[in-house]
Amino acid sequence: MRRTIHDYRNTPAYAGCPRAFVVTGSNREQDNDQWNREFIENDETGMWIVAPDRVFEGDAMFVLLPNPARQDGYPRRLFGGVVTGWRYEGDRTIFQVSGFIEHSPIEAEIMRFLGGRVPPQGNTVGTVWEPLDQKSMPLQTEVSADFEQQVHRAIRLSREEREARMRTWPTKPERVEVTSVAFVRNPNVVALVLERADGYCEDCDQPAPFTRKTDGTPYLEVHHIQPLAEDGDDTVGNAVALCPNCHRKRHFG
Repeated sequence: MRRTIHDYRNTPAYAGCPRAFVVTGSNREQDNDQWNREFIENDETGMWIVAPDRVFEGDAMFVLLPNPARQDGYPRRLFGGVVTGWRYEGDRTIFQVSGFIEHSPIEAEIMRFLGGRVPPQGNTVGTVWEPLDQKSMPLQTEVSADFEQQVHRAIRLSREEREARMRTWPTKPERVEVTSVAFVRNPNVVALVLERADGYCEDCDQPAPFTRKTDGTPYLEVHHIQPLAEDGDDTVGNAVALCPNCHRKRHFG
């Protein structure tokens, strides 16, 4: 049995699929759930509003159908196939699939099976995997910003809601490949700013909180007042030496 839906990426049926998507039915949305079951019988799925450049021919498509006899929907039947085309009904897209295959059912913990992702809500499609080429990878800043948003949402939940989510959230975090943009900074600017600070934070005027293990020098972080990403200059005049607390305050305070 596959541990997560991502394990299907390396199987012969889906190894050539650059992208994969999943739709999950719900016992609480009987009309949508019935559509999903009827579509599968005809090797189709969809009835969503989908951006025209999101799903392509040759992508993998998975459908999870809940058990109508149980409130929690388990065990959920898992179907998968490869997109061969699509048709439209108004502003909705219906995808044709090259013969759905029924895989092993999901007995419990659907979030764990989906790699820690919340199942797509309603009759919507969720992304399972993207192409491995670097251009398709998310930026590190995007991943960090998304995590910050998730933390803010989690803080607003009640303790009971958080505890319920903790019970289904995988203990091993999902791994994603990311790209990042880096600047080749002038090391002389860093050296001159640290020399100017002389071991004291230039915001709070307190001594550096500790010394570096490598050379015993005071630990301070050089921060650009106008960020390089916002067209700031890599100069001594645009930089300050900060303790870690003041540096975080500059970014998040």
